Amino acid sequence: MIGAISREYGLDHLEIYDHSINIPKFKMFLQNLRDKYFFDDICIYMDNLAVHRSNDVKQRLEELSICLLYTSDAADEGLGVDLGGRRII
Repeated sequence: MIGAISREYGLDHLEIYDHSINIPKFKMFLQNLRDKYFFDDICIYMDNLAVHRSNDVKQRLEELSICLLYTSDAADEGLGVDLGGRRII
């Protein structure tokens, strides 16, 4: 299962899969999220899962104009800005 939350609606977008999330599934989730919110600014807040760190996913995020946020423990210490315990990349 993978989901998206928003300030306005709480749990906003949810996709359930029979097996674990892989790169193609995650990229499809990103596409579905972008399709649902075509004109909105979207930021994805992620942990250190290997799928999240893949170059394919990073490239797809850029193509879809989705900004990337990592939890502070997942962020590279040399990058980003720490805001209240969270590091923005």
